[in-house]
Amino acid sequence: MAERFISTNELARMLGISRVAVFKKIRAKQIKARKIGHDFIIDRKNLPSKMKIKKGRVRWIWLPKF
Repeated sequence: MAERFISTNELARMLGISRVAVFKKIRAKQIKARKIGHDFIIDRKNLPSKMKIKKGRVRWIWLPKF
């Protein structure tokens, strides 16, 4: 059974982006996270539906803003 929460490091690895980029997405409210001490945790059920998992890796799909 998968863990319910993931860290910013884990999400950054899954998305193939830096941890700083994950923090920027949290600040921009693209990713909902909860602050625990000095770090954030992300509930897997709150991950945006724009993310796709392909062969064990998550890919972020960006939609253009109109």
